[in-house]
Amino acid sequence: MDDTPDSTGFEYRYDLNGDGLIDDDPDLAIFTSDYSIGNCAYIPKIAILSSTFAGQNQDAVPSTTVTERGDLIDVSVSVNSLSNLAGFEAVIRYDRAVLTLVSAEPRGQMHSAIRQGKGLYIVKDNDEGARIAVALKNEGFLGQSQELAIFTFQRIGTSKPYIELSELQLADGDRLVDRHRVNKELDLNGGTLTTGLRQNWPNPFNPTTSISFSIGERSEVSLVIYNALGQEVRHLIFSKQIDPGEYKVIWDGKSDTGTPVSSGVYIYQLIAGTTRDARRMLFLK
Repeated sequence: MDDTPDSTGFEYRYDLNGDGLIDDDPDLAIFTSDYSIGNCAYIPKIAILSSTFAGQNQDAVPSTTVTERGDLIDVSVSVNSLSNLAGFEAVIRYDRAVLTLVSAEPRGQMHSAIRQGKGLYIVKDNDEGARIAVALKNEGFLGQSQELAIFTFQRIGTSKPYIELSELQLADGDRLVDRHRVNKELDLNGGTLTTGLRQNWPNPFNPTTSISFSIGERSEVSLVIYNALGQEVRHLIFSKQIDPGEYKVIWDGKSDTGTPVSSGVYIYQLIAGTTRDARRMLFLK
């Protein structure tokens, strides 16, 4: 059934061709109802069309670039040899025990077109992977080579992350979709260990949080939690010889005496040999 401005939950931003209907010309040719936000019946996802006709981007070549920034991993998705691009969906599968999705955003001309009101995007993250879907209005078709999107993940575990660009769907102006099953595992750094802390997870937290850290060489290690006044609250590790490796410690939100701490900002500091590293975390009740 078509949605009109008189329909419950009608949202003008999903009427991509401006005809007063959220329908299949071309709104639902690019979008399906796989997403749900508020009361809107139709939320973006590039459709998997059953058409036997190939689209204009069957020969497009997907590529990825990975940048690691401490705990953060940026995955940029680009495509060469594009033609008449009206929308896309990129899917990244990853190990949810080791990584968490921070953000997924359109890039390049896609980002510019959306800022100009010529399209919109939706992000979804579940056990099937992290995905971003973008669609442009009729006047916004793009071609040639483009950076399409960037995903940012944060490390929350200590093992080497598994992450892959699983699938990329490209919709052209004729409402045909070319599906590229990529299934390409991305090369992440799993090499030489350096001593340092990672951001606790979850943060903010209640009642517990995990603190991960790495040790590059055998060292005498202490991991101490301080309150905002700089007073020692909890010694999670105290002057212990630890071999090189990745480690994780759980803090239960209690002091050394077993007393639950109050809400607020806390600092956790790692001391390992000559290395000192500290980060902030927020405890909420």
